[in-house]
Amino acid sequence: MEINKNAFNVGAALKAVGSFVRSKRNGYEIQIQTIEVLGNCPFDRMLMYVTGVSNIRDTLLFPRTVGNLF
Repeated sequence: MEINKNAFNVGAALKAVGSFVRSKRNGYEIQIQTIEVLGNCPFDRMLMYVTGVSNIRDTLLFPRTVGNLF
């Protein structure tokens, strides 16, 4: 299966339907039948998940304070 590099989206939420198949080379392989892009995963959310921080405000790249809304 080839990936169209123009349409590849890093940090996207995907839904893949397929099955595990036993392989002689690698033990198991995944044969994907369909892939559906559900939406983008913002960098802040991904960083929040990786670091284990419970509040997204701690991971914002450009944090906003009460006096600096715009």
